[in-house]
Amino acid sequence: MLYKLLQQRNLLLLTTALSGLTFSFMMPLMSLFLVDELKAEPFVIGVYMIAMTASGLIISQWLGNLADRGFSTKTLFLLAMAAIALAAIIYANTHSFWVVLVTGTLLVGLGNSSSPQILTLSRQYIEQTGQDVTRFNTLVRASFSLAWIAGPPFSFSLVASLGFAAAFYAAALVAVINIIIGYKVLPDYRKPKAAQVKQTHPPLSLTFWLLGLVMGLGSISNSMYISAMPLHVLNELALPEYLPGVLMGMAAGLEIPFMLYSARLTAYINKNHLLVISFMAALLFYGGIYLATESWQLISLQVLNGLYFGVFAGLGLTMVQELMPERIGFASAFYTNCLRVGSMTGHASTGLIAQFMDFKSTALFAFSAILVAIVALIGFMIIQRSHRDTSATS
Repeated sequence: MLYKLLQQRNLLLLTTALSGLTFSFMMPLMSLFLVDELKAEPFVIGVYMIAMTASGLIISQWLGNLADRGFSTKTLFLLAMAAIALAAIIYANTHSFWVVLVTGTLLVGLGNSSSPQILTLSRQYIEQTGQDVTRFNTLVRASFSLAWIAGPPFSFSLVASLGFAAAFYAAALVAVINIIIGYKVLPDYRKPKAAQVKQTHPPLSLTFWLLGLVMGLGSISNSMYISAMPLHVLNELALPEYLPGVLMGMAAGLEIPFMLYSARLTAYINKNHLLVISFMAALLFYGGIYLATESWQLISLQVLNGLYFGVFAGLGLTMVQELMPERIGFASAFYTNCLRVGSMTGHASTGLIAQFMDFKSTALFAFSAILVAIVALIGFMIIQRSHRDTSATS
């Protein structure tokens, strides 16, 4: 019984990692693909990201509600992976921005829903097996990060040696492999009809929205860095072509121990306080990125990046799900959509900043986003404490 439980858990983590690997082959390349390969203006990065993310928000939230109503989460996940595989094949065979835009809006938007679906499926698995929620969620997030260790360096290497088409075909291949594995091994949980969501839900609380704002601002800063860093490193600092992939892979590798250890630390330190600590590391990181000019400086700063994003990604999902335990599908979709709104805003802002300033300047805007996130998190903590005190006295 224990062996079967461990085997099922590992297979679930494998499909999560393969899902992350698919996106780690594609997403870091998009700004470079649009500007260098398609010869588009930098502001086009924002147009693409807004269209792709807006469609993804609508689709993900709709599919999250379907999961809460009893529709197969496994089926929704496999559908999303099929969409991203098809999108990658199209990207490998076009040099038209309009084809890329339509594909991003229709197929990548649907493909992006694979993340909330695998998070929902993981939570359903946790509830069925009675495992520790925070620790398993950090394992799931660590699986995504593990994929980003190998994905960006390999992807950028493929671009440097064989071109963008090779990297997109690699992403499609990984997605197809994941579909086959997922179809064979993923559990298929469905809510019984008696438990399906039919009632009218109360409005979302202020604490829920504040925590969503914190998640979104953290994503803004991270997406600004991911979008601007390759162009800043290669075009503005004239550093080696392999360096962007190395930096992304290093950050992902460093995230994992911080991510896993953060789950253990929650037994001794409040999740909110750990998140504040991670955001302080982010302030130092983005300030350092703005000042750095050499490869060794950028590489050294990844320790702070790993601390920041490891804790942020490791605890964020659990914190959001804990605020709405009766609607896990909705909460998981809300969490990933907050990250996507932040990603859309960050990428769009990167294009605008670069159009009128330079890619280096995005680090200052990322720094500012983290400052606002800290303020929002403090507000979240104050309101949450006030609610607890009120409940204790009543």
